[in-house]
Amino acid sequence: MKKDSYLSFNESSRIDINSNEYEMRDYSIEKKLIRKRVNFLRAIILLCFLVLFGRYAYLQIIEYDYYLDLSDNNRTYGESIPPNRGEILDRNGITLATNVPVVSLISSYSDKNRQVFEDSLNLLTNWIDLTIPDIEYIVEQQKENNNRIVIKSSLTSEEEAIFSINRWRFPSFFIEKTLQRTYPYPEIVVHSVGYVGRINREEIETLDKNIYRSTHLIGKSGIEKQYEDELHGFPGISEIEVNARGIRIQELSSVPAKNGKNIKLYMDFPLQLKAYSLLNDAGHRGSIVAIDPKTGGILSMVSVPGYNSNLFVNGISSKDYNELLTSIKLPLINRSISGKYPPASTIKPYIGLIALNKNITTPEFSIFDRGYFKLPGSRGKLFRNWKRTGHGRVNLFESMKVSNDTYFFTIGVKMGIDIMSEGLKDFGYNQRVGLDIYNEGKGLMPDRQWKRENKYEQWYPGDTANTTIGQGYVLSTPLQMAYSTSILANKGLRILPRMVDTIDDQKLEFENDRLTPLKYYNDSEWDLIEKSMIESVHGVSGTAYWAFLGAPYLVAGKTGTAQLVSLPPGQLTEEEELEEYKKDHALFIAYAPAEDPKIAIAIIIENGTSGGGVAAPLARELLDFYLLDE
Repeated sequence: MKKDSYLSFNESSRIDINSNEYEMRDYSIEKKLIRKRVNFLRAIILLCFLVLFGRYAYLQIIEYDYYLDLSDNNRTYGESIPPNRGEILDRNGITLATNVPVVSLISSYSDKNRQVFEDSLNLLTNWIDLTIPDIEYIVEQQKENNNRIVIKSSLTSEEEAIFSINRWRFPSFFIEKTLQRTYPYPEIVVHSVGYVGRINREEIETLDKNIYRSTHLIGKSGIEKQYEDELHGFPGISEIEVNARGIRIQELSSVPAKNGKNIKLYMDFPLQLKAYSLLNDAGHRGSIVAIDPKTGGILSMVSVPGYNSNLFVNGISSKDYNELLTSIKLPLINRSISGKYPPASTIKPYIGLIALNKNITTPEFSIFDRGYFKLPGSRGKLFRNWKRTGHGRVNLFESMKVSNDTYFFTIGVKMGIDIMSEGLKDFGYNQRVGLDIYNEGKGLMPDRQWKRENKYEQWYPGDTANTTIGQGYVLSTPLQMAYSTSILANKGLRILPRMVDTIDDQKLEFENDRLTPLKYYNDSEWDLIEKSMIESVHGVSGTAYWAFLGAPYLVAGKTGTAQLVSLPPGQLTEEEELEEYKKDHALFIAYAPAEDPKIAIAIIIENGTSGGGVAAPLARELLDFYLLDE
C-alpha cells in the first residue's frame, strides 16, 4: 500500500522535459531589453538636460544684461524730483508768490498695476476727502504713466493720522513733505501775478514730459503764465528701492532738481496795496495803472474786484468757480489789460497835439461856445457840450482846462478821421502795448475801413465828432491810457511798459522796448498841452481843481466822463435815478511832478459818474502816497 502510494506520487510528479508545456527562460534577452529602455531614458534625460543647459546659457550669457536690468527694476525704479518753483517779488523784495511746506499724499510706481492703483484710490476715498473731479484728474495723470502723482496736497492732521494707520493697504502710496504754491496777497495782485493750476489734458499734449514728469501745476495767468519757463525749473531724479509689494525701502542715489528762477517786478507793492484799497474799500469796480515814465516799469496794476488766487492752486471747486463766473461784477476779468472803455475827454490832449502839429488849429484860434456844435451845412443833430449853457469864448488852452467839447468837435471834424486815427496810433491807440503779461487786449481806434467791414456803413462826420471827445466807437484799455500818458510825460519818448525787472538778479532786456520818439512834435506843442493839463488840475476853473487843492507838487492831468446811456434831447435825468450799471464811467489820467515826472497814472471807475468828482480825488490820494512817502 505504501509502495503503491509512493509510486503513484512519483509518477505524477515526474516531468517530461520533451513536453511542450515546459519552456526555458532566456535572461540575456531580458537584459538587452532593459538595457535598451535604460539607454532611451538616459537619452531623454540627457536631451532635457542639454535643452535646460542651453536655455540657462542663453539667459546667463546672451540675455544677461537684459535680465539684470529687469531684475534691478523689480527692486528699484527712477522717481522724478519736482523742482521748487521760483518766487515772484516786488521791487522792494516783498514776496508776492512763494512756496510753503505742506504734507502731501503721493503715489509712486503707479504704472506697475493700473487696476490695483484705481482700486487703492477708490478705497482711499473712505478716509481722504477727494472729489469726483479730483479722482478723474488723478486717474488721467496715472494713464500718462507719471511715476509721481500728487493725490492730495495739504493733508489735515486727521487725514495724515488715518492714512498712517491704514498705510499697509496702499503699497504705492506714501506721505511726504512738499512745497505748495501760495500767494500771500491773493486778491491784491491776482490780475498781475496770476496763479498756477492743474495741468489739463490739452496742456499735457503740448508740454515736454521730461520737464513736467514730476509736477502737476502750470502757470495759468499773469506773470505765472508769461514766465512759466523761467519759474518752473527742471526736475531731478531719484533711484528708489522697493520691496516685492512696491513699498519704498530706501533711496539709493539721486540727481537734484534745478529750481526755478526768482523774478523781481517793477511793481511797488505798497503802492499796489494803496491803489487796491482806494477802489475796493469804496466799493468801486475799475482799474488803476501806474507807470514809471523813465523806465516803463509798471508800478501798480490793479483790477477790482479781485478774487482769491489760492483757490485755483489745487483745483477750485465747481461751486466757487461758478460764483466767480456768474458774478455780475465780473471778478475774473483783468480790467487793466482786457477791459475796453471809451476814453472820453482823456483823449483830448492827443487830439490837441495832432491838431497843432497838422495846422488844424493854432494856440490863438478860438470859438464862441453856446453849448452845442452843429455840423457845417447840417440841419440835423446837435452835438452838445457837457455844460449845457456853454463856456463862451475858448481857445485850445481854455478848452483843455475846462474840458470844453464844442471846441474839440470843431477841430476834430475839420481834422477828419483819417488824420485823427493815424495820429492816435502813435500814442498807443488801436494796438497792443506789448506788455510782458498774458492776454493783453487791443482796444479800438475806428476808421472808415473798420466801419465798412464791421458796421456795413460809410463813415459820417458825426462819427468823427464823437471820436474827437473819446465817445462813439473808440475804446481803450487802462494800460493803453497809462502808456499814452507816459508818452506825454516824456514829451514823445516812447518806452513800452514792462512788468519784470530782473530774473535771478539779472536785468531783463527786451528787444524794441523803445520805439522811435515822436520828434515831429515841437517843444512849443508839448509845452502848450502840458500847461493846459496843469491848469486843468490846479486852475480855479479846472475840472480837477478841488481834488488837488493844496497839493505840494504840480500835476498835469485830464479828467474824463464816459457817457454810456444816450438821453433824448432836453430830457434831464438825475444820475441816482439810473440803474447802477448805466451810470457814466469816471476817468482820470495824470503824470507828476509835472516838471520831472516820476509816475504816470490812468484811473477808470466803472459807473463812477464823474471824472473830476470821483476819479481825480482817488488820484490825489494815490499821488500823495507815492510822491510824499506816505
